[in-house]
Amino acid sequence: MLVCSALARPQNRPLKAHDGSAPGGPLHPVQTGIVHTFKIALEEGPVPVLAEIAARHLGPDLVHGYTWG
Repeated sequence: MLVCSALARPQNRPLKAHDGSAPGGPLHPVQTGIVHTFKIALEEGPVPVLAEIAARHLGPDLVHGYTWG
């Protein structure tokens, strides 16, 4: 599954989150998001093919994070 969304204005979101722990950590202003549920992915960093497509359409200065739980 792949979900893409765009917000009307940036919102501060954590780059890393775990559903089983208290919210917190560094925040980053996010306006466009791409969420995937691929089971085969790198431990650190985005899935390479998705990063390539996102960079082509959104620009090379992408920030990635992850959630689990």
